[in-house]
Amino acid sequence: MKKIFLNIAVVLIYIVTNTATAQNCSTYYPLKEGASFEFTSYDKKDKPVAVVTHKMTSVTTKGTATEATVETEIFDDKNTSVAKTTYTVTCENGHVAIDFKSLITPEMLTQYQDMEIDISGNDMIIPNDLTVGKAIPDSDVLMTIKMTPVQMKMSMKMLNGKVEKREKITTPAGTFDCYVIVFETEFKMGIKRKGKTRQWLAKDIGIVKTEDYNKKGKVVSKSVLTKFSE
Repeated sequence: MKKIFLNIAVVLIYIVTNTATAQNCSTYYPLKEGASFEFTSYDKKDKPVAVVTHKMTSVTTKGTATEATVETEIFDDKNTSVAKTTYTVTCENGHVAIDFKSLITPEMLTQYQDMEIDISGNDMIIPNDLTVGKAIPDSDVLMTIKMTPVQMKMSMKMLNGKVEKREKITTPAGTFDCYVIVFETEFKMGIKRKGKTRQWLAKDIGIVKTEDYNKKGKVVSKSVLTKFSE
C-alpha cells in the first residue's frame, strides 16, 4: 500500500513539472504528436533512482482550446517499469492546465477494484507571459482510498509560486536559457512535510530541471532532462 502511494506521489511531481502544450498556444512546452521527453531523477546523494518518460500520443483542437494526451512511464534504478499513467493537458487563453483527476491509472483501479477512490484538486497553471517576480497560481491534489471502515489520504500542494530569476543551465539534453520558478510545497500522507520546489523552464522545451528541498533548505531530490525528441 505504501509503495502505491509513493508511486502516485512520484507521478504527480513529474506530471506537475513536465507538461506540454501546443506551439501556437504557449510560449513554452512544444507539443507535437510523437514528441518525447526523458527525465532522470536523483536522490540527495546524487544517485540516479528513476527515469520518467513522457510521450505525446495525440493532439486535438476544439474551438480555441488545444487538448493533448500524454503517456507517462516510470522506471526504477533497475530499469523496471513501476508505474504508468495517461493524462490530458488543455491549453487555452494563454496558459496550460492539467487535470489532476487523470492520475488514476488502470493499474491502480485493478489494485483497488473493490474500494472507492476519490481524487480532486486544482489544476496546475503556467501562463505564457512569464517575467521575473510574476506570481504562479496555487495548485493541489487530494486522493482518498476508502477501505471500510478506514480511509487513506494523500495530498500535495504547491503554494505561493513565483518566477524567481532567469538562469542558463546545462543538462545532458543541452544548454538552456531558463526562467526559474519556485514553490512552497506541502506533502501529507499521515505526516505533513513542508519544503520547496524549484523548476527551470526553457522556451520551446518546457521544464529542464527540478530540485526539491526540505524545510531546512537542503536538496533532497532532483530531476534533469536527459533526452528530448520531436
